Amino acid sequence: MTKPLFEGSLLLDGGAWYDPTRRPLDNMVGNGVIITGDAACLVNPIHGGGIGPSMLSGYLAGKTIVEALEKGDVSQEALWAYNVRYMEGYGTKQAGLDVFRLLLLTCKDEDLNYGMKYQLLTEEDVLKAGLGEDFSLNITETAKRVFRGLKRIRFLNKLRVTVNLMNKVKAHYRNYPKNPREFERWRLRTETLFKEARLKLLE
Repeated sequence: MTKPLFEGSLLLDGGAWYDPTRRPLDNMVGNGVIITGDAACLVNPIHGGGIGPSMLSGYLAGKTIVEALEKGDVSQEALWAYNVRYMEGYGTKQAGLDVFRLLLLTCKDEDLNYGMKYQLLTEEDVLKAGLGEDFSLNITETAKRVFRGLKRIRFLNKLRVTVNLMNKVKAHYRNYPKNPREFERWRLRTETLFKEARLKLLE
């Protein structure tokens, strides 16, 4: 309201709301309905940024809606391509980051500081995780990290478990069902994977 463009304007209301820092909703379409942006939990689970995912979801939604209208069919099945397009791309990244978020929620500052200082968790690891990219610990590197991490072996083990879980979750999201009929089985597997992640990381 401080810019000249708004001179003489009256602010009627203002505020903020919760930022859904988690993986996307499992299903974002129904008969005649597509959910996008924050309403579909399309934000980065680590830092809450959501402009990019929201713009992407808007683009994919528009593309899917145009295709559906051209066919004269706006059923859930006709709109399902939106789910597939989003989940196989940015949704996969978000799901992996949601696992990484669980690790960060339970890590003590001392563990993170130690991990960064002695490169149990490198800056490159954190960058790759934050970008939703795959990262892994090769055998030689793992041996070096184990030796450096003897004082924080529990943290090192949690890091190993996290990387493995992230890879499992991302592989699962890359195989998002191509139609609603296959969805329930996929959803149950999703619940199982995140239950496993919570049990192993939120201790």
